[in-house]
Amino acid sequence: MLRHVGHRGCRRQQSLTLAAGWRAIENERVRAWKIEAGVSVAGGVVSRSGDKDFVDPILALRANYSPAPRWSAIAHIDHGVTGMGSDSTTQVVATLNYQITDRAYVSAGYRRLDVDCRSGGTRVDATMAGPPLGLTWRF
Repeated sequence: MLRHVGHRGCRRQQSLTLAAGWRAIENERVRAWKIEAGVSVAGGVVSRSGDKDFVDPILALRANYSPAPRWSAIAHIDHGVTGMGSDSTTQVVATLNYQITDRAYVSAGYRRLDVDCRSGGTRVDATMAGPPLGLTWRF
């Protein structure tokens, strides 16, 4: 899942989560971060920017419930192994999914991703939250 957040051209953040697992028990996962930030004050007279890259191993729990044919609900929570990349990272996702075909699903829900990283004079304390819309193709 790749997430990009922008605000008036002065802040931009991307995160990438790579995940693999089995239905009954999930294995360890990894989330990679690339954060670039910039601030401009007084019409650009004073500006500051920087970037930070790090990787967080995460542990996750996921539940999938099917209340009716073609419908499912997924709840997912993960937490970073603190002290390895960031000081703390947590994600909570809940989606309602509809199976369009044997291989295609459409999803909508809510996602919240928090990160707190303090390293080498850089501090990132951010929350990304909102409604994700998705299309999944299973192969």
